Amino acid sequence: MQPVDRSPLTLNLADWAASTSASELPESVRHQVRRVLIDYCAATFAGSQTEAASIVRTYVAQSDHDKSAVVIGTGQRLSSAGAALVNGTAAH
Repeated sequence: MQPVDRSPLTLNLADWAASTSASELPESVRHQVRRVLIDYCAATFAGSQTEAASIVRTYVAQSDHDKSAVVIGTGQRLSSAGAALVNGTAAH
C-alpha cells in the first residue's frame, strides 16, 4: 500500500473542503459543481457497462466482502475502496 500524501497543500485543501459549506460558495461555483456532478454520474453510468469496468468489478468482487458502497449502474455493492475503484474505472 502506498503511503498517504500528508503534504501541507493536501492537508490544507482537505481542511478547507471539510470546513466549507455550499452556502459559502458563489452561485456560479455551485452551478458548476452541479454540472460536473451530473457529468460524472452520466459518464459513470454509461461506463459501468463497458468491458473494462466489468473486468475490474469482477476482480474486486472476488475478494471484497464489505457491501457498504454502491457501484453505479449495476445494483452491486462493494467496499468503499472497491466501489471507488470500479466507479473510477467506469467514469474514465
